[in-house]
Amino acid sequence: MGVENPELNARVMASRLAVALEKGFHFRRAAFITLRRIMAAGALGAEVVVSGKLTSERAKFEKLRAGKIYRSGDQINYLVDRAVANVLLIPGIYGIEVIIVRPGRPADYIEVVQQPQAAAPAQPASTETQPGGSPGGSGGGG
Repeated sequence: MGVENPELNARVMASRLAVALEKGFHFRRAAFITLRRIMAAGALGAEVVVSGKLTSERAKFEKLRAGKIYRSGDQINYLVDRAVANVLLIPGIYGIEVIIVRPGRPADYIEVVQQPQAAAPAQPASTETQPGGSPGGSGGGG
């Protein structure tokens, strides 16, 4: 009873990123790899946030985004998946947040339907030639 597409599940990807950080991968490299894998799986958008004592004693956060992220509206109920994971490292606790916009049809999607072309006449009227010269001219030439 596994997940059918783990790259589109925010909880799975957040825990994978947490394991990568525990193994000693650089946080920015691991976050970019996670973001690329999510987008390659067909997501409309993704955001990965890593926060904590990343490079110094002062805590800060890195936010990486790709594609379209929905923050409000009805589409967050059926398109957006969000998960938070924590990992304890030597400098302190790192917080990981993953937001994935799954593939689907958002509410603001507009589809333009092309009207079928009418059958064109067999011979257009503008290509008829005048007797004794060039088409549509006086035959003079100037």
